Amino acid sequence: MRNPIGSSDLTRGWYTYDDNSSDRADASLPHFSIDHDLADVLPLTKLARQLNPQLTLMINAWSPWMTSSGSLVAGAVLPEYYAGHANYHVKTIQAYEAHGLPVNYVSLNNEPTCCPSINYPSILLTSSQMATMLKDDWFPAFKANHLTTKILLLDCNWGNADLVEPL
Repeated sequence: MRNPIGSSDLTRGWYTYDDNSSDRADASLPHFSIDHDLADVLPLTKLARQLNPQLTLMINAWSPWMTSSGSLVAGAVLPEYYAGHANYHVKTIQAYEAHGLPVNYVSLNNEPTCCPSINYPSILLTSSQMATMLKDDWFPAFKANHLTTKILLLDCNWGNADLVEPL
């Protein structure tokens, strides 16, 4: 099962798990919350896992707020937000687990080469950005928080393997 972290191209509205603009400069994301998903996303995910206990769960973001475009649409994750980007995912994994939903997989982002010309949440990540984010922020954050969730790249862009082969 693949759940979006925050809004996607299929959600009724656009949101993230931390829409508080004062948190943009604070990588600890003090206003982070998955409350939006408590009404339907988490209960439906729990039901799916009850129906199939061997179900694996993957989560990924279409777009956090930390982009060069200043919105959830297009743009790249700015380097000053790499630590916050990693922490956003760490906090999501921890929140899911606190609700009894272990997360098996996560990716840096949905369709990292997606969409400069679309009008739904998306970001652009290059190979060098992915390598830097993983090495400097994601791997240390996962280790510090004792997370065993596996990190995938190109979870929905299998035809773009050239983006990660240099990694």
